[in-house]
Amino acid sequence: MSNIEIISKKQSALDAITEVGHAVLEFKVDPLSAAIALREVRRTIEAVEKGIKMHVTTAAIEACEGVPHGIHIQDGYEITHQEGSGRYDYSSIREVVALEQQLKDLKEKHKQAYKMHMKGQILVDEDTGEIVGPAGYKSNPPVIRFKEIKKGGK
Repeated sequence: MSNIEIISKKQSALDAITEVGHAVLEFKVDPLSAAIALREVRRTIEAVEKGIKMHVTTAAIEACEGVPHGIHIQDGYEITHQEGSGRYDYSSIREVVALEQQLKDLKEKHKQAYKMHMKGQILVDEDTGEIVGPAGYKSNPPVIRFKEIKKGGK
């Protein structure tokens, strides 16, 4: 498959999705049906990508090996191969684990203080007798959730 064919298929997919969006805006398609269809398209793409990603990534890394200065330019992208990132693991350091647990407990206490505050109540720390201030709360915008009904089930 050539790069031109790949770009053409990408454009076809973008055109199809854009067409659905326009149809909704023009009241030609039920928005819930469109949302379900787009969700299914996304899930299908993700499933296919998951199945081939390791093979494509491995082949792409091999294609970048031996490129001068580690930079490869192709199809309007500058591609750089670099080692994966790492992270520190503190699970074997008792002091860190204990402090993380204390922080978790403290956050939970202030979360409970918020919930009680919303009911017009206050939370008093059992150990110190002090009033526990409520945590702040940031809400997200509403969402629509989809749950597929299994065939032959409920």
